[in-house]
Amino acid sequence: KQWYQRRVAITAGVVKNKASTRKIVVVMSTTKIIKGVTQDDGKFKPALFKFYDYNKGGTDIFDQRVDKYTTKAMSKKWPHVTFYYLLDCIRVNSQTVHSLNNSKNVRKVESYGWGIALVEALIRPSVAIRPTKGLTASVKSKCYELTGEQRFRGEEPEGTNGQVLKPKTDTAGYCRTCLKSIYGENFTQKRRKLGKIKSCCQKCGMHQCLTHLVAKCADCR
Repeated sequence: KQWYQRRVAITAGVVKNKASTRKIVVVMSTTKIIKGVTQDDGKFKPALFKFYDYNKGGTDIFDQRVDKYTTKAMSKKWPHVTFYYLLDCIRVNSQTVHSLNNSKNVRKVESYGWGIALVEALIRPSVAIRPTKGLTASVKSKCYELTGEQRFRGEEPEGTNGQVLKPKTDTAGYCRTCLKSIYGENFTQKRRKLGKIKSCCQKCGMHQCLTHLVAKCADCR
């Protein structure tokens, strides 16, 4: 039926906002007429308001899930803004569909871990076909770690024939193993508690703290 052929219900009520000011709210609905007021919350709002709160919060929940781990960046170009929004929609919607198909609670699935897995799935095919000639050992190790292949594909790093290797970098950084262990919620706050170090692996060049380094002499190499 057309909207003018349906039975329309109009409900009005007085509600309070966060500033404790009162205002009149009018709701028009074409659903089945719901009479009465709410008593469980002690606010005695019209029942139609409660029905709206329970069933019309999808947009607000979507915005909250997007803002938690968003890809938005400052840009004056509308194609960039649209692309960032599409990435956020892909993350939220794919996580929702996957959770429902596997009988999981959407609210209990970790959004950060799902976002990392989605990014890895999108870039893994491009990394797998990328030529590694001319890349540094640090970049190679990241590529091989992402694709799951052998790190050096049978190649031995330079200077392993009993010689002492020099550090790959002189700059300070965070321990890679420690960063992996704190991935998830409150990642930024946890990372601030980690101190920067200059010690790094002599094979891949990644920063590693003394807890995760294995010391060997030149004869044992």
